[in-house]
This record gives sequence, C-alpha cells and structure tokens, in this order.
Amino acid sequence: MRFVGVHYAITAEQRDGLLGQADDAAKMEFFGGIEEAFDEEHGQICDNAWEAIHCCLTDSPKPDAKAGAAPDNLAILGGQQVLKSEKEYIIRLAEADQVGAVAAALKGKDKAWMQAMFAKHSPDDGQDVIDVTWDWFEKVRDFFVRAAKNGRAVLFTADQ
Repeated sequence: MRFVGVHYAITAEQRDGLLGQADDAAKMEFFGGIEEAFDEEHGQICDNAWEAIHCCLTDSPKPDAKAGAAPDNLAILGGQQVLKSEKEYIIRLAEADQVGAVAAALKGKDKAWMQAMFAKHSPDDGQDVIDVTWDWFEKVRDFFVRAAKNGRAVLFTADQ
C-alpha cells in the first residue's frame, strides 16, 4: 500500500535548488526544507486518494507514470521524475509553464466523469470511495488553480 500524497507549489528558486542537487540524498535533504515550509496556500494533501485520482485522470487501471497524456497526467505522476530511484519516495515535477494547463484540464472534470472512470476501472468500489476520492480531487483542483495563479511549479510527492 502506498502512503499519503502531497502537492507543493514551489518557487523558481526552490525548483532550481532541488534539481541542482548532485544526488538523491542531497535532493531529499533539500526537499526537507520545502516540506517543512508546507502551508495551506502552497501545499495540498491528497491522502491515499492520489492513486485513484491518477488512474481516473489517465484512464488507467493502476497508477502508472507513463499512462495518460498531458496535461491530465501531470497532476500526479506524469511530471518529471526528480529522484533517480523511486523505491522509497516519489517526487514528480510539473513545471510552472505546465501548471496552468493542468488547472484548466482539472476544471473540466465533474463527478459524473469520475464515477464513469470508477465504473470502468474499479467497479467494486462503493459510492463512499468515489465520494472521498472526489472530495480530495476537488482540493487538488483548487490547489492547481492557486499554483497557476501564483506562477509556481508543482511537486507531487509520496512515500512508497
């Protein structure tokens, strides 16, 4: 089972600092500072719903970083892989110039769309699972709108 997913809207300086680190250990150390600065304006938890959200956005039966197409897939796993190894931790980057397109794409999704994706890929999940996933999706959608408005890149992170 995977763990809690979190999005961070980061500045250009944070992006450059993270990507400029020499190796995964240094990137994780640098990321620790981003993580510590988490706030509700520039961060959004999506709990364990990130897997289902990604599957819905990519029309895929399982979380797959190569599934789907931009801009939908950039909301969770489709961004640039930041760490060389994702055995223990995932960090994916959607660039600032991509975030507006992601926000616009997410705005076009309604609950009927999500219910159709669940019916296709997870027909045994009950309405309660769909409702919880939808609630998290709405929060992620609002987060991307804020990040786009602020001209920030977005990191998606999750423990493995």
